[in-house]
Amino acid sequence: MSLDNTSRIEPTKRGAPRWMWITLFSSLALNLLIVGIIGGAAWSWKHGTHRRRHGFGGPMAAYFQTLPDERRAEFRKSIRAHFGEMRPLWKSVRKARNMVSDSLKSEPFDRRKFEIAMEALRNAEYKARRSMTPVLSELAAKLTPAERRRFLEHHSRLHKWRRRHFDDPTIGLGKQDGNVKKPPQAP
Repeated sequence: MSLDNTSRIEPTKRGAPRWMWITLFSSLALNLLIVGIIGGAAWSWKHGTHRRRHGFGGPMAAYFQTLPDERRAEFRKSIRAHFGEMRPLWKSVRKARNMVSDSLKSEPFDRRKFEIAMEALRNAEYKARRSMTPVLSELAAKLTPAERRRFLEHHSRLHKWRRRHFDDPTIGLGKQDGNVKKPPQAP
């Protein structure tokens, strides 16, 4: 048997083309990114970190989260100094909310009991919010002029969003059962 060059079989190239590997890894990276975002959002929602530190001070507390750590620590110290006096007031708000809830659950519905519970809630919230005024003014006094300007910008964006979502009858609370509630027309 003789070996000639014409009968030699060339080795075949093994594996997928390079572009296929690049596409595969890009797709994998994108999928992992999406899973991470969804998983992080779910974790945040389940463990309450999506609303962390927004219970005290409303927009001001949300703005404080944008400040550097050392500034936040300074504000946190001021807030903690006042917790003792405010905690019982916020507990009374919780208690009043439970009274409203209980009055709605009771059968037969007692309108007078509901009105009394709502009035108690309104008074408790007023006292609790009023107790926050000196604390928030102390915190505002500690802000630098630049920080106060940024707070006003932050608050303005929040206020515009709320106004757009809650005052416009075609979106937000104006929607009912998927049907857009149109404002009444003049006759």
